[in-house]
Amino acid sequence: MRRSPPPVLANESLLVTVLPLTAILTDRLPAPVVGDGAAAAAHLEALTASGARHRGLFFVHGHRHRREWQLHSAALKLSAEQWLVRESDLLMVSTDITATTAEMVYLMGLYPQSTRMLIHTGVNTGYRCGLLHALSASHWIWHRHDSVVFTHPDVFLLPPAVYELGAYLAAHRSAHSLLATSTKMFWYRNNRPLAFLSDLFAFYPAQLPLRCKVTASSEEQVDSCARRPSRYWQNASVECSMSLVWGRGLLKPEQALYRVQVALNASHAELLPRTIGWRRTLPSTSGVWHTHNVSQVATALQRLRGERQLNAQSAVEGA
Repeated sequence: MRRSPPPVLANESLLVTVLPLTAILTDRLPAPVVGDGAAAAAHLEALTASGARHRGLFFVHGHRHRREWQLHSAALKLSAEQWLVRESDLLMVSTDITATTAEMVYLMGLYPQSTRMLIHTGVNTGYRCGLLHALSASHWIWHRHDSVVFTHPDVFLLPPAVYELGAYLAAHRSAHSLLATSTKMFWYRNNRPLAFLSDLFAFYPAQLPLRCKVTASSEEQVDSCARRPSRYWQNASVECSMSLVWGRGLLKPEQALYRVQVALNASHAELLPRTIGWRRTLPSTSGVWHTHNVSQVATALQRLRGERQLNAQSAVEGA
């Protein structure tokens, strides 16, 4: 039986370039720093030096989204008091060159996190693998964080989803490096290869497998290896770009996620089993709603806000 080629190990010539910050806004700044990548990076370094970086990160990657960003931030605002949002930063990565940087900075400012960062770039090496390229090229930012939740602006996280995500992240913090939902969404003749859903997953940067292997027990070698950055997402980026599935062309990002996890022996736990497909007219039972029907999402969020206001008013009247 013919099998898919083995994963490609990333080399420097195939890696996507490092992407600089376009803007940063924190509760310590009177206004966002925009258009000066060095200044934005300096502010991030200052936060790191102050010990404020032991937090989570929401990594939201979008292409040609506009209204979705507004609704995505509005959904997270409903969970602003939950620890996963309250104790996390935000990194928006947009490859939408039809939007101005000013528009993207405005959308960044709508999110409830106290530290919000933006990468707005025309570097887009492909819609198919863009999410993995973005993770590879932003390692210098997210490696500072305890945990990273990756998603897209059209994957709306309602309060039950944020609560469950927080519970999953807390439960698996010391035991696993990757939290992802398994799927068999692809058919190749009679074969249904394993894959991970790529629209929502999480990982712990410090627990990702390192590129180097320790062959001796000396403290010097262990320390030298530990100081090298993990190349997990660099390998996933190259794997998605370069590998083939026999008879079906290039690999899908969902398959690249799975194959690199297996190849690098990264510890994995399941995350929020759910129904897939953007045509879903209702969110999953866990509160994850991947849909392109923004009007329906806007109506649902308005209803949720109205219900909260009524509950708050009833509580005040009953006090």
